[in-house]
Formats: sequence, C-alpha cells, structure tokens
Amino acid sequence: MTDACWFRPWLWLSTGVGDIRSRLVRLIPNLEGDKEMAALKLLFEHRLDVDPLRARSEWLDIVESRSLLWGFISSPKQELIRAVLNTLNVEIVKRARPPNVFNFARASVGNMFLAGYVAIWLTISPSPCSLDHPPIYLLAYLPAYLSACLLSYGG
Repeated sequence: MTDACWFRPWLWLSTGVGDIRSRLVRLIPNLEGDKEMAALKLLFEHRLDVDPLRARSEWLDIVESRSLLWGFISSPKQELIRAVLNTLNVEIVKRARPPNVFNFARASVGNMFLAGYVAIWLTISPSPCSLDHPPIYLLAYLPAYLSACLLSYGG
C-alpha cells in the first residue's frame, strides 16, 4: 500500500489497525531538534506494560495526563489527543462486566487512539455503519484530521 492510498478509503478494509498506526506515525515529520514531534512519535508507538494491572495503571496515567510521555507535548495537543483517548476509555468502562474486563497488557497507545477516533465518528455519524460501510473507512480521513488539528495549534 502506498501513501496515495490515504485518499482511497476502500483500500483500508484489508489493513489492520497496527498497520495504519505504523503508517501514520511514519508521517510525523522527523525535524532535527523538534522535541514535540519526537514525543508524539514516542507516545503513538508506546506499548503498555506486559502485566495487566501495571498496564491499566499506565493507561490511566496517560489518559489523566500524568504520564512522562506527555513531557514535551504542548497542552493544546495533549488535550486533543486525550479527548480521543478518553472517548475510548469511556467505552471500555461502559462495557466492563467483571470478571470480563479489558486487558490493557501490551496495548499500543497509537492503536487505542485510532479506536477512540473511530468511536467518536460512530457517535456523530448520521447513520449506523453497515457491512457495506464498515467503520474502518473512517480512518482514511484521519491524516487530514490530524494535520488540521496540529496546524490549528501551531504544530
């Protein structure tokens, strides 16, 4: 898949979320000395701990903006990203039925961000997704969405 596929939503249907995250992270510019862009890459590439309890604690630190991963990310960008992560977190909490709870072990923060992004779009979509229009097609618009958000905050 080439970068030109960003404008062909139907090509996303056979692509995994991890593949999409990997491609998106590669689109973050490698600017010499730009600590914020490096921190964004680090955040979206980060995997939570192997231990489920430590991973859950680490996830909550990220969602609550207490993680060191936020160190060089500006407040407006933090809030934008946290809004998406919090949307996913609400969905996780709503669906938790002990003893069946979400296992955060080795979860990718970037993948969680993409899942939150899709959850947001599904809540504002005028019609429910069907098999003809699966929610993964929404990811085709993510690069433009992120670019607009980053540019609007001086990124």
